[in-house]
Amino acid sequence: MKKISNLHIILFLFYLILFFINPSNKLAIVFFFIFYLTLFLMLKETKISAIILYLTSSLIPMGKTYIYKLLDLSFLFGRFPHLRKEYPLGLVRVIQISINDIIFIFIILYFLFLIKENRKQFMKLIKKLDLIDIILFCFFGWNFISNFIVSKNPFFSFYFQKELLKTIFIYFFIKIVLLLNKNYYQSVFLVLIKFFIAAVAFESLLSLYQFFNQSPFGKNIEATHGIELFGKAADEITFYFRPVGTFTHANFLAMWLSTLIFFLIYLFRLKNFKNLSLLILIFFSLLIIILTLSRSAWFSLFICLLFLSFYFEYYKKKVFFPIKYLIYLPIFFLPFISIILDRLLKTIFILNEGGLILRLKQIEEISKLIKISPFFGWGTGQTVVSAIKINPYGIFASQPFEVHNFYLIITAENGIIYLILFFIFLFLVFKKTIFLKDDFSVFYLSMLTNLLIIGLFQPYIFMDLILYFIPFLNFNPSKNEAIKKYI
Repeated sequence: MKKISNLHIILFLFYLILFFINPSNKLAIVFFFIFYLTLFLMLKETKISAIILYLTSSLIPMGKTYIYKLLDLSFLFGRFPHLRKEYPLGLVRVIQISINDIIFIFIILYFLFLIKENRKQFMKLIKKLDLIDIILFCFFGWNFISNFIVSKNPFFSFYFQKELLKTIFIYFFIKIVLLLNKNYYQSVFLVLIKFFIAAVAFESLLSLYQFFNQSPFGKNIEATHGIELFGKAADEITFYFRPVGTFTHANFLAMWLSTLIFFLIYLFRLKNFKNLSLLILIFFSLLIIILTLSRSAWFSLFICLLFLSFYFEYYKKKVFFPIKYLIYLPIFFLPFISIILDRLLKTIFILNEGGLILRLKQIEEISKLIKISPFFGWGTGQTVVSAIKINPYGIFASQPFEVHNFYLIITAENGIIYLILFFIFLFLVFKKTIFLKDDFSVFYLSMLTNLLIIGLFQPYIFMDLILYFIPFLNFNPSKNEAIKKYI
């Protein structure tokens, strides 16, 4: 445990090294290899070092990239002239073999080795998997089956389920590691704490630099190297760069930070509100969420914080967050108040074309796709292409991007059964969490709810932030003195 206590500093420095040295893909792989050796020599644990390596690489969008054309849009240029400028190559997607993918392959090989070495024990562990695990397996299995049956472009559909596959596999890897040795619970949970502290610190710092630079820095660890065409809709702010960190969009950064901020507050409470570095990190995370201009994150964060305040202040009769710290928030955000107010004021124009009406039209067309193929859907990543082919005069033909609703997308892509399996999984997780009634389960519930609310307005949610904490729901870290000591 003592060796893990400074892990967040090592992780943060590693991210800074990657940023400033700006290595090529091949050199970055060498850096990660050296980093793994450092972890192994420091911790003397192969399994934990592998988990840390995977988590660290998951935020680095580096790798060999290819442009994959889904659909030639030239037949629409005459009807919608703006497409010629915005989509000159047609409807394309980026295909990437990332460093994280390579590390994932090595973890699979290591997992197979573990099975071979612990065959009898592994068979016993399979029987210990609960209903949540079975539904999760069915959830991914149905995805694979539906893509195999209906997708007109199975290579593309299977590729874009790669992240879900990795997340579910790492979840089971962590769970098997914990079941093999219960002594790992403290170490692995502390690893998650240290990783997310370092990751939030780095993403917040990078995003703040991007904000003041008003553009990305062009570093290889950044997913976005250009400034997004922004400000076309009446409810958007023109000539303002929304910081993205290492993510592909500001909304995804806001979703990630607004979820993890509950975890940071939980840790701050574990330290009896006396950890200055955690307090600063919470404040900076809030600032970055504000600067992303993500209204879905603002709304969801407000609702979940309201719930937590009510739960602790009125139900538990405990202090949720000290008022003496909250009074500094207005001062902290004062230099950016004009940006916040401008975004809020422009929200009243959301009924104009490009705002709410655009999304309502997308929902209408997506609903028609679901009615045509309700059982298996159209294949992962195929909704826009399918909508254009069915209705070349519709909203997706003029605005060829996915509808901003995670639940509609997964239903249109893989069918109603897929959505039902997802809801069953959520029901089981909520049920398990609610019955625990400890502080960690309450904050996890807030994290989960935050993601699900944002999913109503965004095409994607971070499944890893849902899954990686599930094995620790029964662990109750709030009563673990070793965890409190080494945060």
